[in-house]
Amino acid sequence: DGSIILRTRWTTAEGEAETIEFMPTDGDTSSVVRRVTGISGTVRFRQELTVRPNFADIIPWVRQLPQRADAHRLLAIGGPDGILVTGPRLHADGNTHVGEFEVRAGQTVDVVLTWYPSWQEIPVAGDVDEMLADTVARWDGWLPDNVHDGPYGAHVERSLTLLRALTHDRTGGIVAAATTSLPEAFGGSRNWDYRYVWLRDASLTVSTLLRHGFFDEVEHWRSWLLRAIAGD
Repeated sequence: DGSIILRTRWTTAEGEAETIEFMPTDGDTSSVVRRVTGISGTVRFRQELTVRPNFADIIPWVRQLPQRADAHRLLAIGGPDGILVTGPRLHADGNTHVGEFEVRAGQTVDVVLTWYPSWQEIPVAGDVDEMLADTVARWDGWLPDNVHDGPYGAHVERSLTLLRALTHDRTGGIVAAATTSLPEAFGGSRNWDYRYVWLRDASLTVSTLLRHGFFDEVEHWRSWLLRAIAGD
């Protein structure tokens, strides 16, 4: 489908499993959801979690919370940032948290990582089935039918969906790329941070969206630009 979901198939000598990963788009928090489903046999997974808020400047205060609905909960607080991880149990290993779990054929294991403002109440992880259905419906409903009737239609539609995903839902800012801090050459000094709205890259996205009739998204970005340059 056209939704923003990463699907990965893992094959080992003991079995096969699939992971899907997505980001729900509603609410005041930000989450990354991973669902692991066993396809055949048994597959063992290992998790490693290293939480570093504030551009990796803070080693947070991390503690275990009481289980909720049979899921383990790990809470990390660093200044204004709160990160809640719900899923299989993780335990400390130095300044990292690690854990292992197995999935058998037909079994499902969910992991939800949620950011929230640390001064607010600790959130409760939502139902993954509902979050998945809502996310798929959101993205499938955004792209109109037959938005591109030329060659490579499926590729164009997928690219348009990605460009929309790079747009901040509240402010309208369009980030340059879905990567951060990747060097052009390893060991070199040309190391860019693509989380910001670069006007050159945003203008290319705006031009593409305009050509395909997405005027609301472009107007949202224009409002962001006017605010960004307002004042002296």
